Amino acid sequence: FRRQTAEAVTVDHAEAAGTISVADYDKLIMQSCRLGDYRMAVRYLFLKSLSALEHEEFLVLSADKTNYQYVQELDSRLKNDFAALVLIYEYTWYGGIAPEKEIFTGIEKKFIAFNQKMTGI
Repeated sequence: FRRQTAEAVTVDHAEAAGTISVADYDKLIMQSCRLGDYRMAVRYLFLKSLSALEHEEFLVLSADKTNYQYVQELDSRLKNDFAALVLIYEYTWYGGIAPEKEIFTGIEKKFIAFNQKMTGI
């Protein structure tokens, strides 16, 4: 991990409106990786997982909920795994830490494993 300097945070209007589908996140993740923006790729991985959790009816997304509240909503079979992903996401996104490519690869594997586990339940 390396800390990024302060920068303006841009908000994608489609993302803010909640109109991005789970499949669209794959494109955004690949695009972020091509640009070397692994911090944004982690954000998209997290948002993809949240969207998938809602799609599978494990939780209900709401703009006024915290990540901790989402963890509390989950079935015990997913709670600990998702809590670990929340920590990775918050450390990366809110902590302003940009993972290097090798670190991102490990993070991505954790998100993929979680999503596979979720769809298997």
